[in-house]
Amino acid sequence: MNTHAANEPELGADFAARVLEIADRRLAQRRRLRWAFGASGVCLVIAATVAWNDFAQAPQPATPAAGPVLAVAPSFEGRADSTDALSYLFPDAEPLARFAAEDGGADRDEGAGALFDERD
Repeated sequence: MNTHAANEPELGADFAARVLEIADRRLAQRRRLRWAFGASGVCLVIAATVAWNDFAQAPQPATPAAGPVLAVAPSFEGRADSTDALSYLFPDAEPLARFAAEDGGADRDEGAGALFDERD
């Protein structure tokens, strides 16, 4: 006597097909959700990158428009008769040479006065 067999429900002939169909639907649903989450993640990364680039390239303060640069030529009226090229090129160096000449000392040959010495 098999009393256990009488208590089990009987499964229909299409039971296996219905179970496989439900399993396929759930797998397809999981694939769609995975694809949607992946696409959303990619869009989020792209949006974050664009926002970061906009933040990193914040507008810099406007630089003032530079007008034409004009160089003022120094006045050489008093130096036109000078034959010394250094006094012509460096007109402010002569007072330094005079100071070095007045100072004297052991470093006279190495100082600013050495620029205007007549030796070669």
